[in-house]
Amino acid sequence: MARPGKVFILLAGSATALVAALWRFTTSDDAYITYRYARNIARGLGPVYNAGERVEGCTAFFHMIFLAPFMYAQANPRIISALVSILGIAMIGALGAAWIARQRRERPGAWPWFYPAVIGTSPALVYWAAAGLETVWFTAAVFAAVMAAEREAECKAWPIGSALLVLLASLIRPDGLVLAGTIGLFWLLVQKERPVAKAAVFGTIFGTLFGAYFFWRFSYYGYLLPNTYYAKVGRHDAMMTLRGILYVANASIAGVFPAAALWLLHRARRARMPLTRFEKLALVVLGGQVFQSAWAGGDFMPFFRFMLPVWPLSVLLVFSLATRLPDARRRDGRGSAGFWRLAGKRSRAVKILLAVHLAFLFWNSSGIKALMSGALSQTWKREAKALAPLVPEDATVAAMAIGLYGYLVDRPLIDMMGVTDAAIAHTTIATGRSFPGHEKTQQRVRALAPARFHFELREPDDRTAARLLPAHRRLRHHARQHRDEQKRSISTGLRVRQSSHRRPLYRRACAPREYRPSGL
Repeated sequence: MARPGKVFILLAGSATALVAALWRFTTSDDAYITYRYARNIARGLGPVYNAGERVEGCTAFFHMIFLAPFMYAQANPRIISALVSILGIAMIGALGAAWIARQRRERPGAWPWFYPAVIGTSPALVYWAAAGLETVWFTAAVFAAVMAAEREAECKAWPIGSALLVLLASLIRPDGLVLAGTIGLFWLLVQKERPVAKAAVFGTIFGTLFGAYFFWRFSYYGYLLPNTYYAKVGRHDAMMTLRGILYVANASIAGVFPAAALWLLHRARRARMPLTRFEKLALVVLGGQVFQSAWAGGDFMPFFRFMLPVWPLSVLLVFSLATRLPDARRRDGRGSAGFWRLAGKRSRAVKILLAVHLAFLFWNSSGIKALMSGALSQTWKREAKALAPLVPEDATVAAMAIGLYGYLVDRPLIDMMGVTDAAIAHTTIATGRSFPGHEKTQQRVRALAPARFHFELREPDDRTAARLLPAHRRLRHHARQHRDEQKRSISTGLRVRQSSHRRPLYRRACAPREYRPSGL
């Protein structure tokens, strides 16, 4: 039997091994934005990206606060974040296995091991754990909140634990507000035992605690929504919604189990099989996340991180429907065929192999994109380390890859995408036609963010070389000396570029202008 403690230890060990194997290939630039915020908290500057600029460019509040003491102790924030993510993966597997064991007390068979096998072989969970972002933290909080709500409903208890877990999810990511709404609807509309009273208790606990946090956040930053929302969303139109719908569809197919759950729901409807309380709860939560992902226009990162928080829940939904549907079909007089005969054999080896196979199908969807993203981030990391001693202490640098450059170069930095710059973020343009979150580029808002150093990737020629600032030329000269043994040249202030051209690529320097920090 798959005991939760045993499952937790096995999953923690396997996840640690996979994260260590993929560590070098999963560097994420976005994670270092949070790390810079956490470091500024440890320095006594507050939750800001640039000193004195109150701009909410980090939406992972709990992630940031949790890492701040470790940053004060000079610990590696990526390692700490990855360790917590590994524990989150193990917790998801253990909770799911325990729930399956309760549903199949009489004949558990291999089913309690089915769920840990799927979770342990999920490349999405392993990738985001190694990347050091809050994605797995949020996924674990969402899953724990749903399991707590199901257990409270089963035991006819008050929704105190689920309210606190939903609060934790909302502090990890703002998407937790959607989870709060869906679980609140569950208590009000699905739960039969004192629905109004329990929904009121859930809403009071969550609303009071989150309201206190929101009051502080609004008084500190001055905006109702995070600055990242304004940076990524301009005029919301049909193109953005269409992109979000395509994103959800691709995530459902690539993740296998969301699409399988949809097909099984269709089969259950044809068999006139009523849904259980857990299945209704899972559908409400899945529907809320689908709506949020579609409305936001999706995301460009690997492994569909907006849909990942409900992916473990979709696996349990598939299990619940798949194990009940054969009985419903037999009661309906239609018999059982095909897959259901295979499932009825309860062959432990077949089910585990099936789980591993379905989980690894997820690799084929985003594996190449993940490797390319990791390789690019590794290049940025090497460049930032080389540039750190070369950029003057009083320089203000404009860049796009603000995570690694901002964290490692450690200078005042203007984000040309506007994630940490309120002036750029609040520029109104139509979005939904390019990479999500990367549409308010410096070409469109350059006048809003002049800086002492601002560089644009260009092919070298004599005319642009003649316009280089003296500081630009000095940095290039020192960079060549610093990296001569590796035969590399550093593009001033921002990049190291490998090139097959006779002369290296570099960035054209703009004239220095006064810059007014945004968000004050």
